[in-house]
Amino acid sequence: FNWTRVVGRKIIFLFDTVDQSRFFEQLSLLQALQGFAVPDGEDKGTKWKTYVNAGAYSWGRASHITVVLPWYRPCQMERTSRWHLTDGKWVNNNAEGQWLDVPNALYMARLLATPGSVPPLPGPNSSMDGMPLNPLWRPPLELLFVELHEEAPVARSVSDLGATIRMERFVPYFLEKFKGKPTYPGPNNMYILFPDYGAYSRYATSVRERLKLDWDHILYIKKTRVGESIGQEQKLFYEEDRTENEKSDHFNGSKDHILIIDDFTNSGSTLFGAVKLVKMYAGGSDQINVSIFVSHLVATYDPKTVDSLKEKLHELGKQCRFFTTNSIPSTTDMLKGDEQATVIDISDFIADMCS
Repeated sequence: FNWTRVVGRKIIFLFDTVDQSRFFEQLSLLQALQGFAVPDGEDKGTKWKTYVNAGAYSWGRASHITVVLPWYRPCQMERTSRWHLTDGKWVNNNAEGQWLDVPNALYMARLLATPGSVPPLPGPNSSMDGMPLNPLWRPPLELLFVELHEEAPVARSVSDLGATIRMERFVPYFLEKFKGKPTYPGPNNMYILFPDYGAYSRYATSVRERLKLDWDHILYIKKTRVGESIGQEQKLFYEEDRTENEKSDHFNGSKDHILIIDDFTNSGSTLFGAVKLVKMYAGGSDQINVSIFVSHLVATYDPKTVDSLKEKLHELGKQCRFFTTNSIPSTTDMLKGDEQATVIDISDFIADMCS
């Protein structure tokens, strides 16, 4: 890195968690930005071998570091279950299970939030930014997560390390853009549907604030569990005055527009299951306008999964459109040129969050 462009300046570090082979290199660079030795020029004659023992170096550092994580790969690994091996299969329904998950989401956050190193002894001869060396001043460190699946556990995991944690949601930003489209039908014919109650609880308030929809226009689907199998109850629900209600009327297939929202998807099956349920509530109409938005297209990081997702999207007809961000370029690059898919550049959003 060009140290002359780092000393005393605010740094925005776009951190990639998709390509795991680059994790250590990025982590090392993050440590370096918090404090680094700049050898005195006279040490070039020894090929920079003696500056540490002679204390012949200056100490440089950034003035502030914001680490931006557009996608946090271990986001679902935030808790620990007890596991047990039964008949050759791992199960987590045994109260006496003696095996535990490693909550990688928490420990990776701690690695990211770890304070920078101290100057090697006997110490530097000067501070390049004029900030104290004793006690050692370190630049403020901020971790900015975009649409993190489980926010609270990750934030709490680094509470002792002095880093600032910011959780920014893209969904409200998308809603504003969606509302501004010429084809936006207005509050009487606009519905938001969440594929499970967890997504509803995260975003319902943002929907009310941005789109000004009535509560019976903000819907969710209940998950069903039979053993290890997870399905969707074939009913739509909404909450009003803290009371759960089932949607009893049908959609108007020629006027209504339903926007399905979630934070990320792997196979898309839950989202496409929601589309089929919408069509059922529209009397089986294939003409009803449906849009799907997910902040992150994970697709198991597999091109075949992306191809399968596109195939399912096309089977639902041209009235169904798919929106996502380019937080995971390796998957979203495969959607380019698809008439039913729109990839939103997340860079403007990040720039706004960092300005």
